This record gives sequence, structure tokens and C-alpha cells, in this order.
Amino acid sequence: MSKSEKQILMDKVFENGIGSLNDHELLRLILSYAQKSQTAETADTLMNNFIGIRSIVDADTRILVNKFGISENSAVLLKMICALSQESSLGKNSITYLKTSGDAKEFFRKNFIGASQEYFMVIAVDDNFKKTDIFRSSSGSDLSVQTSSREIVKFAVKSNCSRLFISHNHLNENTSPSEDDIISTKRIISLLEALGITVIDHIIAGRNSAESMRENPSLDIFDNVPAFDYKFRGRL
Repeated sequence: MSKSEKQILMDKVFENGIGSLNDHELLRLILSYAQKSQTAETADTLMNNFIGIRSIVDADTRILVNKFGISENSAVLLKMICALSQESSLGKNSITYLKTSGDAKEFFRKNFIGASQEYFMVIAVDDNFKKTDIFRSSSGSDLSVQTSSREIVKFAVKSNCSRLFISHNHLNENTSPSEDDIISTKRIISLLEALGITVIDHIIAGRNSAESMRENPSLDIFDNVPAFDYKFRGRL
């Protein structure tokens, strides 16, 4: 991108805000700060192969560099922007306590809004169900979340918590747990139980809704897992 093209986009931002740029313009401006040449061509290639800028920043860094030829600096910058956006989203979420399944579903639903791939989140809480720490991982795939039990255990121990919530998102409206969701939830509950850590709930978020696995009447996963003062609908 030439200096004049970059300046035009910068002027547009200063005059009308960052929201005045479309995805293509925003991507070209971002790349201009980390890439010395072919920013317009690179932006064109990326936009032709991804749904939008959100799916680009969510993509695997190695794929962006090796397959689409962006510079390593550009790839890192995109990831930094993605991380800052996620942290900002978490910070703006007004739900501080996850004392009910309603609170938990709304909290996780909000944090998965706009996601273009599947994520896995773990929220550590204190005895009053106040959030104390957050872990978020992505598989780099649109198909499944491949978060290892080791990562979750490591986070739980580092957080020094005795209670936590786990959650992941589906990329459609369906929030029903799959067989893999059920199996992995049982495994995580068992591993953490051995460490004296209780999984309070597993929330599955869809595009516009969320489901609590603890209050799902067709599941028995949480039957013997303490709920403490956590309020949920339960079996009808």
C-alpha cells in the first residue's frame, strides 16, 4: 500500500472512527504497519479465501504465513489484535458472578459472539462464584475443539481454584451436547475431582443461545458432582 493510500484510510479513521472502514480496508491498514510491500495484494488474497477479517485473525498463524505469504510480523500483529479484542470483550462483560445457570449461559454466550471457529473456555471462580481467572483455547479448526485435559488441569492448578466452569461454542444454533462433549466432560470432571477441584457446569454456546449440561434433563453427568449454592433449573 502506498503512503497516500494508507493516509487516506488513516484520515477516514480519524474523521469517522474505525467502524467506518470495511473489512478489506481495515485489513489493508493493519498489514501496512507490519508488511513493507504487497499489502494490497495480500489483503485481496486473504479476503478471497476467508469469510471476513474475524476468520482471518482466528486462522492458524502458520497457515497465514506459509500458505498465504503474509509476513511473520503481520501474522503476529493479527494475533495480538485478536487477543486484545478477546480481553476487551471479557472486560466489558458485566456479569461478574456465575451464581446461576442463567448467569453462566449469558456470560459465555456473550463471549462467543462473532466467533468464526470453535473455542474452549475455562473460568475459575471463588467460593462466591466470582470470576477469578480465565483460560481460552482454540483448535484452529472449524470442526472441533481439541483442548487437552492437561491444559485444563494446568490452568486449574495455576489458578489455585476449587471450583470452575468449562464452556465451548458450536458454530450453529445447535447447543445440544455431542457424544464427544459428554465423554470429554466426564473425563475432565474425573481428573479435576482427583485434585479436589469441582466442575460446576459445562456451558455450550450457539450463535444466539446457550445450554447448561448440568440442568439438561437427559444427562446424568453432574448427578454426583456438588453444586454448592449454584442455582440451576434441574430436572422437571
